[in-house]
Amino acid sequence: MVSIVRAGCFLLATAGMLPGWAPAQASYPARPLTLVVPFPAGGPTDLIARVLSTKLSESLGQPVAVENRPGATGNIGAAHVARARPDGYTLLLGTNNTHGGNPALYKSTGYDAIKDFRPIGQIAYQRNSLVASPDAPFATVAQLVERARTRPEAIRFASLGNGSGAHVAGELLQLASHTRMTHVPYKGVAPALLDLMRGEVDIMYVGLPSSLPLLRAGKLKALAVDGGQRSEDLPDVPTLAESGFPGIEIEPWYGLLAPAGTPDAVVRRLSRETLKALDDPALRKQFLDAGFHIRGSTPEEFERFIRGELAQWAQRIRLSGARAD
Repeated sequence: MVSIVRAGCFLLATAGMLPGWAPAQASYPARPLTLVVPFPAGGPTDLIARVLSTKLSESLGQPVAVENRPGATGNIGAAHVARARPDGYTLLLGTNNTHGGNPALYKSTGYDAIKDFRPIGQIAYQRNSLVASPDAPFATVAQLVERARTRPEAIRFASLGNGSGAHVAGELLQLASHTRMTHVPYKGVAPALLDLMRGEVDIMYVGLPSSLPLLRAGKLKALAVDGGQRSEDLPDVPTLAESGFPGIEIEPWYGLLAPAGTPDAVVRRLSRETLKALDDPALRKQFLDAGFHIRGSTPEEFERFIRGELAQWAQRIRLSGARAD
């Protein structure tokens, strides 16, 4: 009887080395993947996902479908992935909202940004611009601040929702300039920019990939850009620091995450394929032409980055006084 038990244990222990007994992750991926974008179609997160998914589909040998699950500044889509089966077939394109500001803004996000996910790698980041309606009666940050001081709350600043990066940046600008403006939250980049062009709102803090085409077409005007130096795309536009307001810079970023419990082998495979995709000249050109800057990382590097972002965003939100719905 003992010999039979030992023989059974030996067979189970060696099964993984036999062709017909390979564990599921050894053949990963064996079916299509879903990449969840926690924001509406047409925005920068969606663009990143669709470019990346095309390259991952090629290298993984399986389709990678992009699925938009917007709502609550990214919380709905992130919570969906957090509850998904941890097998590597449902992934999240996380951002500075889902894994930065939201945990400090909401009483409950529906997920734990650290415990419920396995970081795969960062993908890209972008610089922001402070832009105004083309008919706004100011062309510089100084003129904007002067008008806001003489007409409290008359300046309307748009954002992608309560607690979004644009909202926090607007609150920080008011705090630094000792002014009061009126916050107007939207549910996506497109409707906010449309109202900005119409003059329904006056200013917006928005990523360069979204504002550049409109700036070049003369449909918006740029007041400033964030970052330590001027943008190569807008060399005549001063930085916020040059305009007298350093420290407001909020860098939107994008990264790939899987549900907690996803096997190491699957995470490593996705990490390798993502880094390979980011080295592809065609993909790099697509990102750069759209105003994104590539920033790849290992799973370990990305986890450290997320922990730092969570701490930094908690401080920003305390200073700004921003609150989510």
